[in-house]
Amino acid sequence: MKHIVILGAGYAGISAAVKLRGIKADVTLVNHHSYHHLTTLLHQPVVGRREYRDLSLPLKGILPEPVRFLRGRVLKIVPQANSIEIQTREGRQSLTCDIMLIALGWQPQFFDIPGLREYGLTLDSLNSSRLVHDRIEESLIAFDDNPEEKWRTRIIVAGGGLSGVELAGELADSRAELARTFDLQPQDIKIYLIEGSHGLLHGLDPWLAEQTTIYLQEKEVECLANTRISEGLPDGVLLSDGSKIQAGVVIWTGGVRGNILVQESGLEVNRDGRAIVNEFLQAREYDTIFVLGDCAAATDEKNTVLPPTAQLAVQQGNWAAAALHALIKGARIQPYRPRMEGILLSVGRDHALGVVRGHHISGRIAGMLKNLIAYRHIYKIAGAFIALKKIMEWRSYSALMRRR
Repeated sequence: MKHIVILGAGYAGISAAVKLRGIKADVTLVNHHSYHHLTTLLHQPVVGRREYRDLSLPLKGILPEPVRFLRGRVLKIVPQANSIEIQTREGRQSLTCDIMLIALGWQPQFFDIPGLREYGLTLDSLNSSRLVHDRIEESLIAFDDNPEEKWRTRIIVAGGGLSGVELAGELADSRAELARTFDLQPQDIKIYLIEGSHGLLHGLDPWLAEQTTIYLQEKEVECLANTRISEGLPDGVLLSDGSKIQAGVVIWTGGVRGNILVQESGLEVNRDGRAIVNEFLQAREYDTIFVLGDCAAATDEKNTVLPPTAQLAVQQGNWAAAALHALIKGARIQPYRPRMEGILLSVGRDHALGVVRGHHISGRIAGMLKNLIAYRHIYKIAGAFIALKKIMEWRSYSALMRRR
């Protein structure tokens, strides 16, 4: 019987795994954590809109037969041998397989900017979200002990893409609550959003960029475009023009790359560390290795590399499952064809913006639609009971936050 190994339980990996029910093959899903988490909502626990547990789904409760879960950290991928080295709690072990799905997600891209990796925080996991939350509180507590160091009440979000914009919006809407908690005035807490290109959300619909900038500025977020960071410092950042912004917390949201293990494996990658794949999402020269999601430099009909988004990762996971069912049955697989259904982003707790099938939407309706997409994802991978449970958890917690 064929052995299929799926590396990673992010949006692509879990979407593939849950659709392999009944496949006539042995399937192993390898993931560092025991849960799947909603990466697109990681900005919310930073300021308490969601609890950390709200964004996670235990893997053992949602995987169908014959998918087996193996908890471990991938150390090395050897394409020539179709093997993987994994570190588990019991020790290091090696897995071999007939078909491999690499869906290990993304890592922060620091662009060799000195000090950023050492002093900047990132938002790429539940643990990192918790760390950002704790660091903000620690900095505000430190200001209380050292009131002359006003820079400790400043927060820098470095990177004006989707993650940076959503985080800045959450922080802005939480400023009053933070101020009450630490006996400050809301204006004492200053939020900077720094972007190196000419404006926020570079490359997306201009209406989104314009409306986002207006909204954040109304919330007194200082948006700095055409501003490049040249160095990360223990107490802020140094800019390319030689000026310095002091801050108690610096959060880097300025770039992502494919998981470094893909590049280290020897697979051909682009400059962002994402594997070059064909129309069947197969790695170049390896027709038994499929690369999905943020690890893959998949292209559209114009040969343009697709952006690393959860929407496309889910699509690729669903496609991969159908392809595996066909391969195991000896049938031909169909090429992957991406579908861009639109984009939605939250800009604070009660406001969202989006472009859906060419139509601009904003306000609470857009926010409800963004939540609906999250519920739909949970339903598709975990079923109706868990989806309803999450709806009740999120609604009760949101009501509590509104009463504060």
